[in-house]
Amino acid sequence: MKLAFFAPVNPIQSGISDYSEELLSALGQSRVDGQATDVDLFIDKGYRPSSHELASKFDVLAASGFGRVAAQYDGIVYQMGNSPAHAYIYEALLKYPGVVVMHEFILHHLRIWMALNGGKRREYVALMEERYGGEGREAARRVLLGQFPEALFKYPLSDEVIGAAKGVIVHSKYMEGLVRGVRADVPVGVVPMGVPLPPRIPKDLARARLGIDPDLFLITSVGHLNPYKRVSATLRAFKALLMEVPNSLYLLVGSKSPNYDPTRQIEMLELSDKVKTTGYVPADDLAYYLAASDVCLNLRWPTAGETSASLLRIMGAGVPVLVSRTGSFEELPDDAAGKIDVGEIEEELLLEYLLLLARRPDVHEAMSQAARRYVAEHHTLEGAARGYLEFLTSMSGTQEGSEIEVPTLPQTLPPVITPAAKPKAVIESPKIERHEDDPIAILARAAAELGIGDADSVSLTGVAEAVREIIPEL
Repeated sequence: MKLAFFAPVNPIQSGISDYSEELLSALGQSRVDGQATDVDLFIDKGYRPSSHELASKFDVLAASGFGRVAAQYDGIVYQMGNSPAHAYIYEALLKYPGVVVMHEFILHHLRIWMALNGGKRREYVALMEERYGGEGREAARRVLLGQFPEALFKYPLSDEVIGAAKGVIVHSKYMEGLVRGVRADVPVGVVPMGVPLPPRIPKDLARARLGIDPDLFLITSVGHLNPYKRVSATLRAFKALLMEVPNSLYLLVGSKSPNYDPTRQIEMLELSDKVKTTGYVPADDLAYYLAASDVCLNLRWPTAGETSASLLRIMGAGVPVLVSRTGSFEELPDDAAGKIDVGEIEEELLLEYLLLLARRPDVHEAMSQAARRYVAEHHTLEGAARGYLEFLTSMSGTQEGSEIEVPTLPQTLPPVITPAAKPKAVIESPKIERHEDDPIAILARAAAELGIGDADSVSLTGVAEAVREIIPEL
């Protein structure tokens, strides 16, 4: 089977980049009816994969030239996410329909970026009005003024992708229901997301490596910080926790959105000595932060329908985790993840769970073992690759019952760094200067939630100038 695989990969900093590279490692070693799978990777212009292993094992081709070779492939796989890194994938899908892997049901943020960056502002407003009437037009108007209302989660704008797809792969029953609600006739395959199961790193080794006090009760939130990760509620619950468990530390591990800076709230709650941020953490370092943690928080609301790879990595590392009781997270077994209701009792539930895990080592250990066991049994890379190939063979018309072989992939432990070479454990992120009357600054803060990073600064400035021209008309 010859496959065209469209996805961002590192150095594009994205969870889907990591996911795609790991999945490719399994697909590239698989066989269908005795024949090796042949996978070519199609990426966006402007960069090359940073993984030498990836570049050595797969042909890496420019997506812009796909039309000349499209007929060579038995199947096309599009990894679709809600960020600018997927704009080229969106455009290719409309020209060459294939199987879409829907990582998120909400694609509105990507569509905004495509409209602004492609000079299609009026088309975006017209689309929103066509889909959602006057309410949609008002939401679009606010976006183009540099605002980013939470209500945008009401307008997924994923119908065009689902409509163009020959088939859709999702990672949860929840997402399957959302996709079928848009298009009942589309073939949908539910393939649990696969992640590597890491070897256990002893907590004392991880803390020594990171320079963290071995006696602290350590809480971490992992991943890109934005307003939807419920950090504000967590900070208030953590403040209350300190009254009962004063020897606690809360680490925010990951990059921080320019549109969301928790520093002010941390200072107002007088938590500067107890809450620290690290900034972006490479994968090898992240493994040690997870191993050092007593509990990880993976809260989010509203949900875009996503399955969180970072959550599965946390659970695979055997770290007790608390999630929001919403979307695909409700499908997690109750013994493997604590579920927090979003609403009036959110902070109270957070506090009670944290107190339980701090005071009851037996509960802590049981949740740790259940989390790791769940990932080991239900979210392997081998299982994900097999699920992909079963769905793709059924879509390609291959005779039912094809024999699929997927190798068992070895576990790899991140290199241990000696104390002399260890990195600084916690680094305060610098405060962001805000210029409220500058349209470019306003748009930059809003566009940050679309996934636009430092590498997009030239495009961002051009977009802001374009928006400046039309503000009087809105």
